[in-house]
Amino acid sequence: MFGPRDGSWSETMHEAFLRTAFAPATSGSCQALGPDPAYVEEMLIDVETIGSANGPTYQRRVALVVGNSAYENGVAPLKNPVNDATSMARVLRALGFTVWRGIDLDAGALEACLDRFTSDLATNEADVALFFYAGHGVQLTSADNDKRNYMLSVDAKVEASGRGRGFKQIDAVLSQMRAHADQSVFF
Repeated sequence: MFGPRDGSWSETMHEAFLRTAFAPATSGSCQALGPDPAYVEEMLIDVETIGSANGPTYQRRVALVVGNSAYENGVAPLKNPVNDATSMARVLRALGFTVWRGIDLDAGALEACLDRFTSDLATNEADVALFFYAGHGVQLTSADNDKRNYMLSVDAKVEASGRGRGFKQIDAVLSQMRAHADQSVFF
């Protein structure tokens, strides 16, 4: 049996979780999905506080999960990123994470989703922050040989002038995670 020992989780809460966990993801939007209500909260205990005078504290786990498949502007579409992101969001929620899930995000929606995630981290510090990205990415080297990694929005495009649109630097997200979470994971 999952859930608190007092049995306070109602069947409707779990049904609501299942409805959102297995519902198809909405393209072009960033959804905030709470952890599975059937998750045993005791599993979120910070092991360093067990036996302390104040009692155990619970970990706050937050994840950003992005899956971009439906690329435009001559960029080849991908088959699996939406499925991978949907599955990863489901698993992370079952592990007690609050998940910000973005599917097939254009440049504006990707920026908005990243802003919502980093704002959530800045407002409510996390013990664990996780970032999962599935989609096209590129590494570019600057004139001074500085290598930077970018994820591409579904409407990414390189203009005739050589300027890119819809490229988001991954390091910017990682630095926000490191600033507002005790542990940061990216894959």
